[in-house]
Amino acid sequence: MKSRKIVWLAVTLLSTPFAVAAAPLGSAFTFQGYVEIDGAALDGSADFRFALWDAADAGAELGVLEILGVEVLDGVLSVALDFGAGSFVAGEARWLQIEVRAPAGVGDYEALSPRRPIDAVPYALHALSGTPGPQGPQGESGPRGLQGDPGTPGDPGDPGPQGDPGPPGEIGEPGPQGIQGPQGEPGLPGIAPWELRGRTVFYDAGDVAIGSSATGNGRGEVLTVHGPSDTWGGMSVNVSGAGSEKPWYGYAVNGAVQVQTVFDADEYEWRLLYWDHTALSVDRNQQLGIGRRDPLSTLHVGGDARVDALVGTGTRVVRVTSEGVLTSASITSYYAIPAAAFTPEIPGLGFSRVTGVAHLDAVGAISAPVHLPHGAVVTAVDAYFIDASDADLTLRLERIALDDVVPSELAEITSAGNSGDAGLILQGSETSISSATIDNTSFAYRFRVFAMPWDGANLGVASVRIAYTTP
Repeated sequence: MKSRKIVWLAVTLLSTPFAVAAAPLGSAFTFQGYVEIDGAALDGSADFRFALWDAADAGAELGVLEILGVEVLDGVLSVALDFGAGSFVAGEARWLQIEVRAPAGVGDYEALSPRRPIDAVPYALHALSGTPGPQGPQGESGPRGLQGDPGTPGDPGDPGPQGDPGPPGEIGEPGPQGIQGPQGEPGLPGIAPWELRGRTVFYDAGDVAIGSSATGNGRGEVLTVHGPSDTWGGMSVNVSGAGSEKPWYGYAVNGAVQVQTVFDADEYEWRLLYWDHTALSVDRNQQLGIGRRDPLSTLHVGGDARVDALVGTGTRVVRVTSEGVLTSASITSYYAIPAAAFTPEIPGLGFSRVTGVAHLDAVGAISAPVHLPHGAVVTAVDAYFIDASDADLTLRLERIALDDVVPSELAEITSAGNSGDAGLILQGSETSISSATIDNTSFAYRFRVFAMPWDGANLGVASVRIAYTTP
């Protein structure tokens, strides 16, 4: 809520209501004040309402003045007030209640308190030089005297202004019909190209133009509608009724309507019909049907559809669900790492590749770099390995920050074979991938395999396959 304050500057009496002299003075006076709103001087237009009271609180209201659109400059308010001579009585004080509305014409008035006192103005003093003093109050009327003789009649006064005419009188009875006059000369033949037959107006003598003096553009138009420049122009079909109307527009050949557009007010649906079959339809939900009337989605094709080209980014495929809904999905791609890609992290630890399987003869690890497209999303990791030992292999997809040497794990597979699995290629899979989105701007990626300890040729990795999608 805004804080409003008016500082009382002065009340200048233009004509005091209490001074009585040979020439009575008026009852108007000038009120000056300083107006602040939220601690800042008001500068602009405001409305004010001044009420005159006979007491500081409660009392009787003696008059109200509303002054609209007062221009207040740098907070200074100056207005002339006149509550009438009867509002002031000599020797009695008055109070002024002030209400303000700023800016002018916006919102409600806000009353300022307390009321402002207006002290009674003393009687005017006169010098001792004999100047007549103030006129005293009028005495009571004396008894009525005897009626005197009638005076001589005065001259007649000027005629008064003419009064307003009275209402017209009632129409009288019609008089008898007069004698028919002679027939005039025949007029020139009129031009009436339009003919009326019952409720049908027709014209078959040429083309028709509306809003233009020219018809057609060389294509055989018989009706041309021309609208004003830079605005809408055209025709509308209007049908009035109880809400079940169907305004339509058709195209006919030899009297047979072949194509038509219709708006069904019952269903709030627009349709394009070709030989009474729905070619296009738009329902109240702005769903478009092609070859059907009741589309069930934003675009609903009631038959076969063909797309000559799809424009987009990434590797995606369009699928059709069992309900006939077209969907777009990413294509899954694969990245394979053969045994030949693995190398020991520390040379000289008995690393070897036997029959397409990479392994160590001692404690240590082997790894292979992983190069996936930037932005690809890893969805699964499959590892193929030999585990005919009581020890287990740990196979990890890792990433290393470009400014660091400590790897972080994205996915991990642990073998769980035994001596009874000799000569078998086992498979392990993992689909729970952390930080699955490839970020080649900040990280390098690798696949790392280690065992504690290695058991020679009984433990080894044959290959790794990484599944991913691209946006």
